Amino acid sequence: REQVDQMLSNLSCTADLAQAVGDADVVIEAVPEELGIKQKVLAEVEESARLGTLFCSNTSAISITSIASRATRKENVIGTHFFFPAPVMRLVEISRTANNTQDTVDTVVALCKRLGKFPVVVNDSPGFVSTRGLGHLQEAITVWAQGTADAATIDKIDRAFGHPMGPLEMMDMSGIDTFLHIFDYLYAEFGREDMKAPLALRAMAQRGELGRKTGKGFYDYTKKPEDARPPEDAPASTVQRVALLTRNPDGPLPSLLSRAAEVLIIEDEADLKKVAECDLVIEDWSDDLQVKAGLLRKIESACRDKTLIATTTRCITV
Repeated sequence: REQVDQMLSNLSCTADLAQAVGDADVVIEAVPEELGIKQKVLAEVEESARLGTLFCSNTSAISITSIASRATRKENVIGTHFFFPAPVMRLVEISRTANNTQDTVDTVVALCKRLGKFPVVVNDSPGFVSTRGLGHLQEAITVWAQGTADAATIDKIDRAFGHPMGPLEMMDMSGIDTFLHIFDYLYAEFGREDMKAPLALRAMAQRGELGRKTGKGFYDYTKKPEDARPPEDAPASTVQRVALLTRNPDGPLPSLLSRAAEVLIIEDEADLKKVAECDLVIEDWSDDLQVKAGLLRKIESACRDKTLIATTTRCITV
């Protein structure tokens, strides 16, 4: 509690920009992702701030050089992209321009370290390094729009890779309009199709579905979240015996499956007749469509009518 009180004592709020920046060593802006708005704020800051005050932009994509193009003290303008959500993510992408001195960069790096962050310095460019990978977000939106999976499932898969948030919940929290601006800005800069805003994202913005701040985005925040716990009377699995057709018997699948069932490992197609007594057959043999189709026919001819057949394919439609 003492630490919280100390942190709160360092905070003060004001609607007077001149008063806020007058004695500041560093000013960090996190206004909407529009170049004109950021340039206007920078101009107002320069009018009231000291000559040596550093101006840090939290933009996720807009070139710092562009933001500083109308500034009188361009050498003091630098990028500090705090990764979202900032209280959780340690990474800060620091974008240095050709006008920044090493002292400016060192000062900002030191500040980020004092905040417990992990600063990484890159040279200024639209999208820097991190936001150039919009293809991941683009695909997440497209998969959702096509109905392949709902938002919760897409985000659950992404979190399984170790990310603190999934792509869709992150966009909802930051704002659908914010990401639409980012897509449009980078597409205008590079003209690459993997940076083009999906139609579904633009339609959401047009409908006013901007995420948490409007109550609806990829998720509907006006509804009470459903209880994710399984019902107490959920039936136990009927799968007792599993056949695993694999070329990697020492991989993770056999030991994982053995936690819930008896596992029969098949390393030779000639042994497929052994699947006759299995409740589930998992094919982990190949990612070649013709090979999978041939194996499926052989498995079907060997197993019972009610036997379930699964494949571990990473990309071929089932």
